[in-house]
Amino acid sequence: MKALREQKDNLKLRVLSRTEFKQLFRDKRILIKGQAATPSSSLAAGTTYVDILGF
Repeated sequence: MKALREQKDNLKLRVLSRTEFKQLFRDKRILIKGQAATPSSSLAAGTTYVDILGF
């Protein structure tokens, strides 16, 4: 969540609530390396690209 709050490209993502964020996971709209992510998905060290569909 910290990275979303600090990014400057999309204002809607900066103010996304935890409930809305959870719903994105449930709807499989968060992808890590093209695969649907879960809240417990781990990220590799370094730069990892995460896609949030619809934003």
